[in-house]
Amino acid sequence: MGILAFPGGLLWVWVAPHFEPLVQSAANAAGMPAPLWRSYGPPLLTWFGATLIGYVQWFWLLPRVFTLRRGD
Repeated sequence: MGILAFPGGLLWVWVAPHFEPLVQSAANAAGMPAPLWRSYGPPLLTWFGATLIGYVQWFWLLPRVFTLRRGD
């Protein structure tokens, strides 16, 4: 997913491990058991973040840039 959402998704794949402790503590506070987080959490965080960033950059930002450039 990081490559499909290039360049923002690939950047997220590189940065996501830094957010992992924050999301893990939020998952623990929500009642998610720690073994479940360790097996599913990091790949899910990486995939979801890359998907969200890719969607925003390709379907919101890029059309906006083309619209602004067409107006020049």
